[in-house]
Amino acid sequence: MSYVEIDGIRYETLSLFRRVVNRTLINPLINHIVPTKLLVDYLRSSKSPLLHESIARPGGWRAMKLCYENGIPVDRIDRRILKDAVLTISARNRRRMAVQSLKELIHKYRVGGDVHIVGIGTGPGFNVLEAMVDARTDRVFAYCIDEDTDAFHYGTRLAEERGLGGRVRYIEGNAINLERLLDVVPHVVKMVGILEYLTDRQVMDLLKVTHRVLPAGGSVLVNSMLPSHGVDRYLRRVFNWHLNYRSPRTILRFFDESGFGDFHLRRDPLGVYAILVGAKR
Repeated sequence: MSYVEIDGIRYETLSLFRRVVNRTLINPLINHIVPTKLLVDYLRSSKSPLLHESIARPGGWRAMKLCYENGIPVDRIDRRILKDAVLTISARNRRRMAVQSLKELIHKYRVGGDVHIVGIGTGPGFNVLEAMVDARTDRVFAYCIDEDTDAFHYGTRLAEERGLGGRVRYIEGNAINLERLLDVVPHVVKMVGILEYLTDRQVMDLLKVTHRVLPAGGSVLVNSMLPSHGVDRYLRRVFNWHLNYRSPRTILRFFDESGFGDFHLRRDPLGVYAILVGAKR
């Protein structure tokens, strides 16, 4: 595994050789050349936990857990998915960027007292919990909102294991009703890993309700996503996984139209994800 450090964050990356192999050989094969049934049958022959979870629930919290854990591959296909795939590596880089940005925001708002973070569509809250631990303060509280409560039990256990018990609340509901779901005024609203599943209208609606619940100077944190991983057609035809791609420029335009400014941007060195932070004007 290759790494590169940018602004204090140690990112995973790929060697030039591996990137050329992906672009000129692997991606054309899985995107266009190998018939879908043959490709699916080949993949199903693997014992890869990440692969089988992705087939069952593409992009779900269990798949993300396996991606983040980045364990020892069980076979050749599992190694390819965990260690050599741009999308998987970039997802781990996205987490690093999100955690660092959240930690910085916690330190920023901690000066004024307790810090309240809302995670939208956050599942167990992997990024939020890690940032809370890394920030090393017991005056930060999290509210993880999701319509799917499947991850809440695991998240509660994870919070307890990390010494965050009593400071993380899991709330079932649609984030468009954020004002009714919260009984606190948050300093930060985080939406990482969900905008790529939403239409432009849905994204704007979420940003507008976020703007209403935040105080002046409060922050929203989201990600952009580009198809530079090179396997969008493979994702659609094998996993039925459809993503909506937006550039950082597009997200910044949405921010501006929703009343956010003072932008901050971090980019994944592989060019798939960026983490963007905006402050309520």
